[in-house]
Amino acid sequence: MELPKTRYTVVWHVLFWIGYLILLNSVYAGIGDFKLSFIRNFITTCFHAFLAYFNVYYLIPNYFIQQRYKRYYFFIILMLSIVTPLRVFLDTWLITDVDKMPVEFFSLPHYANSIISSLVTLMISGSFRSWQQRFKTIQLQQELKNYRLEAELKLLRTQVNPHFLFNVLNNIYVLAYQGSKETAPMIAKLSQMMRYMLASSDVEQVDLEQEIAYLHDYIALQQLKTELPQSIDFQVIGDVRDVKIAPMLFIPFFENSFKHGNIADTNKGWMKSRLSVNGKEVAFSIVNSLPIVAPQKDSVSGIGLDNVQKRLQLLYPKKHQLNIQADQKTFSIDLKLQTN
Repeated sequence: MELPKTRYTVVWHVLFWIGYLILLNSVYAGIGDFKLSFIRNFITTCFHAFLAYFNVYYLIPNYFIQQRYKRYYFFIILMLSIVTPLRVFLDTWLITDVDKMPVEFFSLPHYANSIISSLVTLMISGSFRSWQQRFKTIQLQQELKNYRLEAELKLLRTQVNPHFLFNVLNNIYVLAYQGSKETAPMIAKLSQMMRYMLASSDVEQVDLEQEIAYLHDYIALQQLKTELPQSIDFQVIGDVRDVKIAPMLFIPFFENSFKHGNIADTNKGWMKSRLSVNGKEVAFSIVNSLPIVAPQKDSVSGIGLDNVQKRLQLLYPKKHQLNIQADQKTFSIDLKLQTN
């Protein structure tokens, strides 16, 4: 552990030991000569400061933390064996008049008091060092956790774009193969959406208005797949201004509906979606029809939905409710989340 380097830290250390010296003088005020008492307390403070810093910055990092306990306690005993007689010697040396020298200076309680005060200093400094180390460990663990979550979110976000591109490029390929005149408009729409995807790839949150505009573009892109209009109803309710949300959060729900539903069937297929804002709560729902031979829920919930569920757990822990239901005719998703 490095010694304090900033002036701010040094000032606080100096103020602490000044306060410690004032405390000692307050405790022993009125006992004997004030000048002599002050000098003794000053020497005691210096000894205790030496013990504290030597313990915190040398013994604990080099021996105790390294689990070299025998050497650690050996040096503790060695320090006490040196410091205690030295402190007693200085106490006697300060009094020039032998007749005025207190008898207790040569008594066992005087030595015991010196040892006990030194042990208390070592214990307090050691506890402080342990607390400091524990605090830094918790802080480091939290930083590692944040880095891990950030890395996982980046990985999940990179999975969104290829999944989306795979679906859209497949649609463009079909149109191009058929020689459809809608191929060029579809590519232009895709280019517009790609700009948004790139702009939102490095940010944690985007305006909900932008996300909604992106969803409208996606629906319009899907509409180009059929000559007749598809039965798609997407409603936005409430004031979406100044509302922030994680980017690309709703698109996997729409991708899932278009991929596994029968929306392309302009006679029987349909999809209804609703997004409402009430204060900090955003409620989203989407339901679509399924083919006559409806797939099971596990087959409907593909990579996109697994991805968005993980992102919700990371971005909105305990702030979202996601409900996915499927039967033979319909597949529905309901999501409620609290924005920041």
